[in-house]
Amino acid sequence: TVQTTLDMTNAGLTHDESVQLEATLAPMVADSTLNESDIFHAQLDAETTHDAWEHAKAEQHEETVAADSGNLEAAHEHGVNAGYDLQKVDDTGGAAAHPTIDALEDKQDYSNQQLSHAQWEAAISHDYAVDASANAASGHYDNASASADTAAAHHEDAVDHTADAVHHDDASSAAPEPAAASETSG
Repeated sequence: TVQTTLDMTNAGLTHDESVQLEATLAPMVADSTLNESDIFHAQLDAETTHDAWEHAKAEQHEETVAADSGNLEAAHEHGVNAGYDLQKVDDTGGAAAHPTIDALEDKQDYSNQQLSHAQWEAAISHDYAVDASANAASGHYDNASASADTAAAHHEDAVDHTADAVHHDDASSAAPEPAAASETSG
């Protein structure tokens, strides 16, 4: 029967996958139109969502590690990847299991913007530092000092943007919901 198929499918899913499956199929269960094909497609979406969710969390972790080590380019790349994964969660119906997905996407978007600004500020800082060195080497110490000060200011801006971007607290990343923390895959 369809109910047996649903029960067997549900038994093999993680908590989040099961929540999403039940929410997706609830209207069809209510009006008695549920069939095995609906269960199959909803299961695929739930598994896709779960995989994207897990990948987003891993990418955000790597983003933080890269940003903390000063590799802004890698941090931004991981942030963009996390953004794609969160969009996939949203697209495949993950709001059923992750009701805060829109807010998490917005936070990731903000993080990616901050990392872009940090990269830009770091590049400007580098250019002014090179200019300071060239001026100092040619004896133009006032110009060297001014360029060094400007480099330091842009460096501080890069540091600030990086700090604003990273996911150091669970609330800012794709952290599992409390109920999902103890989930099993069946």
